[in-house]
Formats: sequence, structure tokens, C-alpha cells
Amino acid sequence: MERIDNQKIALTIKNLRTFLKEQGLNSLYVPSFDQYLSEYVPLEDCPRYFVTGFTGSVAEVLITQDKNYLFVDGRYHEHAAIECDSKLVDVVPCPYGVANFDALMEKAQEAGGTLGIFSSRTPFNSFKKLDEKFKLKLFGETKIASLFSFGRSSSDGQIERIPLEISGQTTREKLDELLTGEQACFISATDSLSWLSNCRGYQIPYMSSFKGKGLGIGEMLYIFLPSKDCLSKDLMREADLHFYLLSEMEEVLTEKLADVGEIVVDPLAINTQDYRFLKGLKSEQVREKENYLVKKQSLKNSSEMKHIEESFERSNRVIFNSLMWVKNRVAKKDEISERDFFDNTNKNYKEEGAISNSFNTIAGSGANSSIIHYKNPSREKKIIEGELILLDSGGYYEGGYATDTTRTILSGGEATSEQKKIFTLVLKGWIAAMNAEFKVGTIGKELDAIARKPIIDGGYDYAHGTGHGIGVHVHEGGYSITPTSEVVIKEGTHGSIEPGIYLPGVGGVRIENTVFVEAHPEKEGILRFRNLVWIGMDHKLIDETLLTEEEKSYLSTYESECLKKGHSMPSS
Repeated sequence: MERIDNQKIALTIKNLRTFLKEQGLNSLYVPSFDQYLSEYVPLEDCPRYFVTGFTGSVAEVLITQDKNYLFVDGRYHEHAAIECDSKLVDVVPCPYGVANFDALMEKAQEAGGTLGIFSSRTPFNSFKKLDEKFKLKLFGETKIASLFSFGRSSSDGQIERIPLEISGQTTREKLDELLTGEQACFISATDSLSWLSNCRGYQIPYMSSFKGKGLGIGEMLYIFLPSKDCLSKDLMREADLHFYLLSEMEEVLTEKLADVGEIVVDPLAINTQDYRFLKGLKSEQVREKENYLVKKQSLKNSSEMKHIEESFERSNRVIFNSLMWVKNRVAKKDEISERDFFDNTNKNYKEEGAISNSFNTIAGSGANSSIIHYKNPSREKKIIEGELILLDSGGYYEGGYATDTTRTILSGGEATSEQKKIFTLVLKGWIAAMNAEFKVGTIGKELDAIARKPIIDGGYDYAHGTGHGIGVHVHEGGYSITPTSEVVIKEGTHGSIEPGIYLPGVGGVRIENTVFVEAHPEKEGILRFRNLVWIGMDHKLIDETLLTEEEKSYLSTYESECLKKGHSMPSS
């Protein structure tokens, strides 16, 4: 989709304000979601984009009679300020620890009166919070489509089943573990549906899943799709899957749920419209259970682990080769841009066999490396000697499990004392977390504090979490390392460790490895992290006087393994 212009944004805002008056609303919640509540919604199908021009993946919008508020977290403060026209959008940078949605509710309370929401694109859990505080008026998919000039969003990706040697479990085995004989489960989250069905479709950019919803009963998974054109004949013959059109969903649910004792739904992963239909159908039988699927899918079996580790071996080669390409080109005084770096990295993923990127590659140089989720690498911004270069990237291979890794290097020349200081402080935080040994039952915020302490002690901090879960999508529940996370970090989960420091106008540093959580082989009741990323650090950015002997020892062991794998940065 071409970049939306401010004239079109202004017209959409004007039309929505007319809608406010016609419907007797004081404010309107404009979501970022599609009806599947996808993380990466194509811009042509993202309501928030049409009223702000903001391209980040996470944000909230509230429109009142005289204001258009965009609420963004620390990852996007700088990003939103650059992209949004202050005459049209009031960007509200939420401090770390304040959720975008909570800040939106506070503004909506100031507006008072009736709040409008689009039920087909509002998570039911969000609806519950709003329903406690506001008089609400709900509008369905037909109304939202009439108010926004959505473009065509493709659903053309062929849905295929991954082999059992990758998934490790059949759909029937997964259903048997999830449900009792009298239960059914309704699945809205596309990553959970893809995991449960063992199918992948790549129908939304940067997601290996497919557009659809599901109903699990007994040994059968009923799947509802926008179109059946994306199904192969082999998939249609699978005994444990049965496919319908989305337009048939309500009729089929009415039939299949007639004799079911309990319908399990995740309020975090079902839109309000679907929930209300199920509640209307079987009022007493609907049971809310947060993350009931995610808790299972986040625990990787041995087959999944093997494939994920192999995927990271391929991504490790991509990232190391991409970083060395930059260093070599800068050393030769070649003229290269951020966009050249971005394009070369994505080309390397394809050559390594990646089906798709698992998110939009972040390739920032100089001051742009401080933009935490930098999305628009520039052809005009040339990479020159002495700059920090931040590459955050990932890919999907045959199994459709995401990879995600970040490295920061010096483009060439000699590092400044400031560059060395912030890199080494981030390295200290990374080592502290990677080397952590912790009791069974430890929660995410306890591990976040371990990573963050050396950085805070050095006079800095970072406005994002230290780690997120990774699975069918690059962000998965079941593993969360943040200052507020109460999530228990369990054996078998897979996620990131990624501390950072970002100095606007100067540059940023982030070091991200991904890990499996495993039982310590020698200490009962203790867990540790098993590393999947072997890409050496840029020695030109390390100030060894800031490292303890223990940190030096850990780094030396890590670098030795990177050298064996051919992924060690030259020391001079």
C-alpha cells in the first residue's frame, strides 16, 4: 500500500466526527486489529492507520469531537513523533509501565458520555474493561467497512500441513490434552489455530499462520475460512480437519454446539462480536480461560525444538553474513544506504531458504539505530564509518516457527567512548540474563531485574521488556520477561533476551539472543537458559575495563563457540 497522505487522513477523521454526532457518541475507539486480532495487520486493513498514518504494530486510538489521540509505548515514542502530523494527531507517549489501553480509557473518561466501539475488531477482554466504566454503543464489521477506505487484503497463501517430524504431535493428540469429552474450544487467534491444526498459510505479512477461526470438539477441528480456494486437495482429505466458509460459521456453530457441556474461550484472543454470538447461543456453557491454548503451545516438544534450533542455525548465517557485508563495504569506501543493507539482509534470508521474514527487518544506522522499532530504512541515509548499526531480523523456514535475533555493530573505524560504554553496559545486562540460574516458579519480572541492573547502575534504562515468547508468531505468550511480568518462566518455553540502550540523535544498542528454558543438569529445582544464537560481538565496541572477570570468562566461552561455527567478528 502506498503511504497514506495527510489529506486522506484528515478526510477520514472528519467523516468519523460526523459519525460521532450522528450516533450520539462522545468518543470512538479505533482499533489496530483485523477480525482475527492479528499482531501484524496489513496497513490496507488497519483502521488506526487511516486516522494517524502510524505504521507501528502496537498502538491505540481514541477520537473525540476535537482530538485524535494516538497512544504509543516506549518502543514507538520516537517512531510516532516522526510519522504523525501534529496538526492531525495528538501523540501520547505512554511511560513504561502504563499500558496504551489504560491511557486511552483515562482520556475516554475525560470525554464522558457514550463511547463507540467496533465489536468485530475489539478483543473481548478490552470490551470487558470498557464495559465496566462506560456507556457503550457497538458497531459490527459492516459499519467499520463503510467508514474506512480499506484496500484489498490478500488471503491467497496456500494452506499446507507441516510434517509430524516438525510438529511432534497430531491435532487429535493436542485436542485430547486440551479438552474433556464434554468440552469444545473456540479459537480466534491465528497462531493458536495454526499450531493446533499443524497448518501454515502465510496469508498476512510476517506471519506464518492463515486467516481463519476454529472449533475443536472431540477428535475434530472445524476450521472457518474466508475462502476455500487456498486449500489443497490433500488437505481437504485430512480426517481430523473439516473446512467451512466464515459465512457459514454461525450456522455450523449452532449445530455442532447443540449438545456440548462447556465452550472454552480465551477472552484475550476472541473478538467481542464472536464472543457475544457464542454467549447468546449457549449462555451458561461459555467458560473464559485466559491463555488456555497459549500455555500449551508455548511448551515446545522435542521435535519442535529440533526444528527451531535448525532454523536458528540458518538465521545465524544470514545475520552474520549481512553484518560482515556492511563492514566490508564500508571498509572499501563503497556507498551503501540503509535500504541497501535492508535489501541485502532480506535477500540472504531467501537464499538460506526462508519462506518469509518473521517481522519487518529493522536495519538502522547512526541516529536511526536509536529508533527501537525502526521500520523505514532510507535510500538517502548512507552508512558511513564510525556509526552504530542495529540489525533486528528473523525468518520462517519449513515448519513456520519464527526466528528473531538482534546484533549491534560498529560500521567501521574506531568507536567513541560513549558508543563503547553503552554497548558494554548492554553486553553486561545480556550476560547477566543469559547466565542466570533460577528456581522453578521464578516470574518474568525477577529475571528482567537481573538484565536491567547493570544498565541502570550505569545510568541508563530501556523502555521495553527484556524478553518475549516466540513460536508460530514472533511474539507468543507463555514467556514474558518485563518489569511487571508475573508470568512463571517454565521449562520448555522459548523466548528472547534483549536488553538495550537508546540515545535519540546519537544511536542505539540492542543485543538479542533467543533461548529455550531447560532444567539445570546438576541442580535440582533450578532452571537455566539454553542459547540458540551463535553470532559473535563486535570487539571494537567492547570496553573490557567495564567487565568483571566472570563476565569476561562467559564472553570468552561464547566467542569460542561462535568462532567454531564461523560467526566470529574480526578483532581488528
